[in-house]
Amino acid sequence: GWGIFHAGEPLAREYLEISKRLHGEEHPDVGVALANLASIYEDMENNDEALKHYEQCLELRQRLFQGRDHSDIAECLQKVALMKHKLGQYKQVLIYFERSLEMNK
Repeated sequence: GWGIFHAGEPLAREYLEISKRLHGEEHPDVGVALANLASIYEDMENNDEALKHYEQCLELRQRLFQGRDHSDIAECLQKVALMKHKLGQYKQVLIYFERSLEMNK
């Protein structure tokens, strides 16, 4: 079942809070923590929460890399696209995938 993912959620939340306290809100470790938490929600099939955290990770990484293309941003774009697809938000899926592909050229 989903027990292992449910057990991991509090730890991932704690890691996110510790990362914010140690490094501040605008730090790559916070992006990693957001992505980890989103991944757990994705594994639990809580797609709304997964999308929310992947979007937060994307926004943070876009700020950190100041508009420059980066594989971490491309990865977030792919995850956001996947979550939007799972949630039936099909019009936006292609936009995110195309932006990700452009970065990976």
